[in-house]
Amino acid sequence: MTSKSYKEVTQDISVYLGKLRKEMPEVMNGYFTQEKTIEIWQYE
Repeated sequence: MTSKSYKEVTQDISVYLGKLRKEMPEVMNGYFTQEKTIEIWQYE
């Protein structure tokens, strides 16, 4: 089993999310819109 640093893990996740955004834009846009809405509600 290979051990990865936090930085490597987050970079890998970022790459995978980029691929998902290109392959499934409607789904990913909905997810990120929902996430932004939740962030806004937290600060109100």
